[in-house]
Amino acid sequence: MKKLINSAETVVTEALEGVAAAHPSLSVDVENKVIVRAGGPTPGKVGLVSGGGSGHEPLHGGFVGYGMLDAACPGEVFTSPVPDQMLAATQAVNGGAGVLHVVKNVMPAASKPTFELGEAEAELGIGIHGEPGRTRAALAPASELAAVALDAISTDLPVGGDLLVMVNGMGGTPLIELYLMFNEVRKYLEARGGHVARNLVGNYITSLEMQGFSVTVCQLTDTLTRLWDAPVDTPALRWGR
Repeated sequence: MKKLINSAETVVTEALEGVAAAHPSLSVDVENKVIVRAGGPTPGKVGLVSGGGSGHEPLHGGFVGYGMLDAACPGEVFTSPVPDQMLAATQAVNGGAGVLHVVKNVMPAASKPTFELGEAEAELGIGIHGEPGRTRAALAPASELAAVALDAISTDLPVGGDLLVMVNGMGGTPLIELYLMFNEVRKYLEARGGHVARNLVGNYITSLEMQGFSVTVCQLTDTLTRLWDAPVDTPALRWGR
């Protein structure tokens, strides 16, 4: 038995039933595959709706709640939600001030990786559906892998000053390795004048059991820091309340 499911056809709806049972702060429309905050729309507030394929949990339903999304539309596994889902979510969170849809750049889904690795190889820059990366190299220590990722980032973004850093797991990488990788990222940035003022380490955007990690770096300003520190209460993120 490779998966803890009853059938491939019912995995999403049955998982949504589990979400509803585990998180009473959410209202889950299992039939239409829509997750919204319990209690209905907030009058006068712009509603925030995002959607995406299932299999990337806690994205997106795990980020529905106070301080974050008002609704999420989980599609089938690695599949975008359909228009009827988005319409139902939009209507559910419309408090009279409009609704903002968070739309991501989605690559064509692949249920299996579109490349094969040798025993001592690493694919660098992969997509979250197993799409090929920027390049392939021999498997290297964590410090070298962190440097490869951050060298690419630093060509587009100055890495000095206060930074927000996320080291994210893909679902199959143990937390001990993610903390080790975060430490390598921290050392790289500090050696170049950066200061990791805020961080997330863990599984936030996964791809079932795919191994690996991703690094996100954001240059903080006073305004961005204040917004980041604002209270959040969702199944996947909680702070400040």
